[in-house]
Amino acid sequence: MIMPAMGRTGEGGPRTVRGVTGGRPTADPFGTTLPYSRTGYRPMPRRRPSRRRQAARAQVRFCRVASLPSRAMALSIGMVTVDCADPVSLSGFWTAALGTTVAQNFEDAFVMLAPPPQGGPLLAFQLVPEPRSGKNRLHLDLGAPAGGRQAEVERLVQLGATVLGERGDPSVFSWITLTDPEGNEFCVGEQEEVSSPAAP
Repeated sequence: MIMPAMGRTGEGGPRTVRGVTGGRPTADPFGTTLPYSRTGYRPMPRRRPSRRRQAARAQVRFCRVASLPSRAMALSIGMVTVDCADPVSLSGFWTAALGTTVAQNFEDAFVMLAPPPQGGPLLAFQLVPEPRSGKNRLHLDLGAPAGGRQAEVERLVQLGATVLGERGDPSVFSWITLTDPEGNEFCVGEQEEVSSPAAP
């Protein structure tokens, strides 16, 4: 089989390349020798993507861009990803805290939780090599039922959280700041208070 080459010309005009008839080595239109057999091309083995690339693909897959009829483009918070040293262990704390389950686990390097039954964005936990240092630049504000904040805080402590203290003015607006088992700060307020920003 003779086919015209693409993209290159020589002094004698368009170059031609031969197919696999007779088992001869074959060059592709760009001059690269391809693996061959007497029955046809032999596919090259595909390299398995790294755990970091798999995690990146997972983020792209589950962080969707929402489109509203009134606008050509609108963004929504699809997922909050937490860097950590042990995604499996930390996801265990947060599934119990939020009453949800693990949706997908990418080789223990990227763990994504199912949507919490009470609503809110998805949570995911990503393995990183560097240790945590300093104060969070982003934290979660959790809402307990009215009058049930202290009971929820006690439950979280039993799961492995640590109380840092109460913040704000109890007569106006207050919340309790805790850390999860890896030291990430988060706050617990009551439902009517969560709409106001809380600082750890």
